Amino acid sequence: MFSGGDLKQARADLEAALAGGYVTPDVHWALGYTRLLGGDGKEAVLEFRKSVELDPLDAVYRADLAWGLTGWWGPDSGELRAPKEVQDEALLLFGLAAELDPENDEFAELARGFAEIRAGK
Repeated sequence: MFSGGDLKQARADLEAALAGGYVTPDVHWALGYTRLLGGDGKEAVLEFRKSVELDPLDAVYRADLAWGLTGWWGPDSGELRAPKEVQDEALLLFGLAAELDPENDEFAELARGFAEIRAGK
């Protein structure tokens, strides 16, 4: 799916897995990506939220939920346009991702960068 595979088929397979009872955070996370890549950001966020609910200690799920909420993934993402309350949640999520995986410099950078862009720096 991520390397040019069939997005529609991936989505169908993931939905079938959920319908068949294979409910894992990874399935919801991957389904979120199929929705995001397919242009349905709202549905992607719902799936990313389910990933976090099922595995709240996973840094990747939290960072990707923040990204899905705001569309921001570093300075190259451009201007931050999400509403303030969404930005508040994303700031918390990026910060938690950095805390949950302190060895991952990217998460620390994202948390720092997101706080800076919100502060207008």
